[in-house]
Formats: sequence, structure tokens, C-alpha cells
Amino acid sequence: MTYSESSLLLTSEAIQLWLEQEAANSTFDRNSYLDNLEDGRRTLVERNDPKIGNHATRMSLWLDAYDYDSLSAEDSVQRSRNVAFGARMFLSGDYRKQRYLQAVDQEDYLDRKLNWHHPNGVQVVPFIKRCLALDKLTRVTNQAVKISGLAALKTAEDSIQTIYERTPLDFGKGSSESVKGIRQEQANWLKFLIKVLIHASFGLNLALEDIPIFEPKSISDARQTTLKELFSKVS
Repeated sequence: MTYSESSLLLTSEAIQLWLEQEAANSTFDRNSYLDNLEDGRRTLVERNDPKIGNHATRMSLWLDAYDYDSLSAEDSVQRSRNVAFGARMFLSGDYRKQRYLQAVDQEDYLDRKLNWHHPNGVQVVPFIKRCLALDKLTRVTNQAVKISGLAALKTAEDSIQTIYERTPLDFGKGSSESVKGIRQEQANWLKFLIKVLIHASFGLNLALEDIPIFEPKSISDARQTTLKELFSKVS
């Protein structure tokens, strides 16, 4: 399967849009506590951010679905939709942690969170376009998806351990060992996400932008959509 340049561009821009909208949506309801810089930093100092452990446990279970070669179309959609959502939630968490670390005060934190003109780690659109250009002609196997996901999880474990060891030393710094680890984690989750989408594209015979995904909200509230539909609502 081949993808047009317009498809690659739409996919990469829609993924960044998903992350932007998730950051905005997290200012409401059960996730409103994420708006407070000091509360967020406290979860790092006290090593008790509930989202970190929950996302890791859930992703490990979802990755096990790639041990099965023969799934119904419905189960295949559910598998790719779940792990793609999990990868984007890890990415969202990475950018959130990076802002906790780099912000100099509450105002700066909210500005970094809601305005993506800041250099927030790995630049999503050009990075994804490069990944897609390299992988777009390659049929990704189940094993390749799972290996990539497990590698990203390992990077996530290493990254949070570095943050735990270096807080509060790295607070307020634009560049630090903690930020370096987060950026590596971001890169690995983006690489994994691309493998998931390409695997689903081949398996479901769909364009990248037509693969079913969850909305950029808490999974408890999210409905199914596509990258094309998400992007069309703001374009």
C-alpha cells in the first residue's frame, strides 16, 4: 500500500491536533487538577502520579493482543484503536511532564500547555512525516508493533526514574537530563504510533486518515472518530 503526500501531511498534522485538543480538554472535569503547576510537580516529587502507572498497565495488556494473528475485523479495529490511544496518552503525559519541569511559574506553565508555539520537545509534524516516509512501503508485522511498544514502555520507565531522581533539581530549566529523557520517550512513542497506524492500514485496507481512533479525551468519555474527521472539524 502506498500513501499520497496529502495523506501523510493530513495524518501528521491531525496527530498534533489530537495532542493539542487533549491538552485543552484536560482542563475540565476530572482532569482539571492538571492545570496547577505546583500540584503537578508534587506528583513527581512524591512519585505518586496515578496516570503513569495506570497507562503503563493498560498498555501492557493492550500490546498482548498483537500475539494473535487471526482476529475479526471488529477485534482488529479495537486493537489498533486502543494502542493508538494509549500511545497518544503517553505522548500527552510526556509533554505535560516536560512543562512541569521547564515552566518558571504557573502562568508560564499554562502558556506552554495551551499554546503550541513553544518548542515542546520533539516537533510532532516533521518527525511523523519523516517516520511515515521511511515506513510507508513496509508492511509492519504484529511482532514489530509489540516490540516497538515494549521498547517505548521501557523508555518511559527510564524517563520517569530519571525525573524522580533529579526533582526538584531540574525544575525551571529549559534543558536538563530529565527533559532529555522525556524527548527520547516522545520519539519512541511517535515511532510506535506510526507502526500501529501502518499495521492497521494494511490489515484493514484503509487510508491512514480513515483508521478508527478515539477522540482526544479521557477514554471514559471518548467516542470513535478518525484523523480525517478530527481534522475536518477545524480546517
